[in-house]
Amino acid sequence: MFRSAPKGVFIGFLVCVVFFAVFAGVFIASQFDHDCCEESCSVCLQIEVVENLLKCFSLASLLVCASGLAFRAFAPIKKAGVPHFHPLTPIALKVRLNS
Repeated sequence: MFRSAPKGVFIGFLVCVVFFAVFAGVFIASQFDHDCCEESCSVCLQIEVVENLLKCFSLASLLVCASGLAFRAFAPIKKAGVPHFHPLTPIALKVRLNS
């Protein structure tokens, strides 16, 4: 149950980024040749905001993918390199489970 939650969050994040990227591209393409008044044009400001958001989302998705790949690459090393340590407590010495 808990192992599938990060996978679901990752997939949901990627779906949102792709959804935003597609509709941001459609918005930029549809407003590319608008009637610009050259002085504080609201459409130009909106296009600039969308372009900045696309840059931020692309950087964020790159960082998420890189951290996921790094986790997948170093997880087997962590499991193989560290042996399990079972401390011998007085209760563990008294109770034998292998009899």
